[in-house]
Amino acid sequence: MLSLEEQPTAFDALRALDRMGRAHPLDLTVDEGGESEWYGVAVRFSGRHFLLPMHEVAEVMPCPPLTPVPHTRDWVKGVANVRGTLIPVIDLDGFFGQGPVNMSHLTRIVIMRAGEVVAGLLVDEVLGLRPCARGGWLAQVPGGLSSDLARCIAGVFQREDGDWPVFRPVRLVRDPRFMRVAA
Repeated sequence: MLSLEEQPTAFDALRALDRMGRAHPLDLTVDEGGESEWYGVAVRFSGRHFLLPMHEVAEVMPCPPLTPVPHTRDWVKGVANVRGTLIPVIDLDGFFGQGPVNMSHLTRIVIMRAGEVVAGLLVDEVLGLRPCARGGWLAQVPGGLSSDLARCIAGVFQREDGDWPVFRPVRLVRDPRFMRVAA
């Protein structure tokens, strides 16, 4: 029998479940249960519309006050205090070489989770949820994207209102530049 100090707490069990879930995330672009629709969070940045998989988006919020972080790249806009947690805020337009985001009343922060990495992605606008028919999925990268941005695209959903590239924050985290924020 384990002593009281050796027994796992409920918090330890939840932490273990969280680690297992992050180690094996679902790819919602693949039809796993016969569901006819996939839903993504529609955003606009770098002059284009994209869909983000819902399982990689923790929250969407207006831009809170940001505290600048000295000696970081210009695309690191600072850190935001989100309910007591400091979240780094990354300007996607700036990261992908499109210049700084044009801050407006539409600008939002998409809090993304990719494994252990949590960050706020500053986007020009969030357009809401978009349903996509799984039959409209093409596992290809559209033309006209920078090579850095193209590496973050999983494919495209074809919809009546046009083609919607699927931007995967987990692929952004794998970009070596993303983790090197020091200027």
